[in-house]
Parts: sequence; structure tokens; C-alpha cells
Amino acid sequence: MMRLFCLLCLFLSCAGGCRQSDVRTMELNIPSLTAETAGSVVAQLCKVSGITAPNIKADIAQKKIYITYDSMNLARKNAELILVENGIEVNGIKPTVK
Repeated sequence: MMRLFCLLCLFLSCAGGCRQSDVRTMELNIPSLTAETAGSVVAQLCKVSGITAPNIKADIAQKKIYITYDSMNLARKNAELILVENGIEVNGIKPTVK
């Protein structure tokens, strides 16, 4: 019985239950994305905690931005919100008017 208990404890301690990270890539559709505006879009996105310039790829022809991020620390809405608040339409969400 003690041997079974020890094996169970060993298994549970090695199983690790929680994920530490979940790296994903999000796609943002930005109708106004051009070569001229890409730099300011990247600068705005870098203000969001968890997004850094090396993790951002712009596809000017498709008018899309791809961001590699850890979904345990960042949500898509964080990236969308910073752009919308700065007057940039993203994923069909119109900029806020103040």
C-alpha cells in the first residue's frame, strides 16, 4: 500500500498541471495599413505589455499585422484596443471619437 502511495505521489509531482506559456500568433486586419503608416502602428502596439517589435510582422499587401505573443499574458483585445484608441480601424472595429 505504501509503495502505491509513493508511486502516486511521484506521478502527481511530475505531472506539472499548469501551463506556463501558450505562444500564439494573432492576425490584425488594418484597412489603412501602408508602408508609411506601418511604423506608427508598430510603435502603438509596442506600448502594450507583452508585445515587442521583433514579434510583429507587417504584410502591407494584405493590410495585415501578425503578432507572436503569449496568450497567458496578453489578449487580442489589448492589441485591438490600443489601435482603436489611437484612431486606427482594426478587425472591423472603428476608431473611437473623443
